[in-house]
Amino acid sequence: MTGATGFLGKATYACLTETGHNVIPVGHGSMCYQDQMSLDLEDVTLDSLRGQLPSVDAMIHLASKVDFGQRFNETIYKVNTTASIMLAQMARERGIKFIFSSTAIIAGSLAPHISLSSIPSPDVPYALSKWIAERGIMSTLEDYAILRFAGIFGLNGPSHLGLNNTIRSALNGEIPQIKGSGKAKRNYIYVRDAARAIQYCLDKDVKGVHLIAGTEVLSIKQMLEFVCREYMPQKKPIFVGGAEAGDQLIEPSSLFPETRTFLESLHDIKQEYKKACRH
Repeated sequence: MTGATGFLGKATYACLTETGHNVIPVGHGSMCYQDQMSLDLEDVTLDSLRGQLPSVDAMIHLASKVDFGQRFNETIYKVNTTASIMLAQMARERGIKFIFSSTAIIAGSLAPHISLSSIPSPDVPYALSKWIAERGIMSTLEDYAILRFAGIFGLNGPSHLGLNNTIRSALNGEIPQIKGSGKAKRNYIYVRDAARAIQYCLDKDVKGVHLIAGTEVLSIKQMLEFVCREYMPQKKPIFVGGAEAGDQLIEPSSLFPETRTFLESLHDIKQEYKKACRH
């Protein structure tokens, strides 16, 4: 599993090992596991991969360079596109399953409703890099699963998703702020549910392209009210000026299990935070 030291990777590693899978974690930089392999996806060749990767039953490719800016960044394409297609070629050579973590915003970063029938409209280099990788994987393999994830939240989640910043601040006693009316709707997915979707994909031998998102749809205002309810019961979100956000709802694949509620996820995050503080 590549990207094992990342936000989704750590949750997926825990989910898979807890359910009896033997996972070889692959990361670059920080060493989080005793048996971790180091692999720099910015500088790999097919021959170097052949020499480094051990014999496995499946390959889960979660490593990614995430950047929602409009500027071209060569690293995005090296990691997200070129390396992904080379790993897919490795999977084909070895006759193993390939699971690829992609993004729902291939349909457009401002698309109000995203389904599998949405016309691809990658409007930022990150989404384009994932879309090209998907096309390469599809043309290389038959035994693949491409999971287009919605925004993923959780404890210490990436800051490009505003909800993660709100959760982090609320746990530290800062009252959440709502820009505009907060009426825009979302169905983000909790990181442990995202990890469970990857496990389900592996265990049930799911194939094809799938959207992975939260079952529950909430407005931004509702989400922040739940954050206050769980982390600071005597407080309410503060409304501040700002541009109104639009809806972005992602139609999740019906093949996958329903996700837990947003409030259940917040409670889970609080318990994880308390545990981390004790250590």
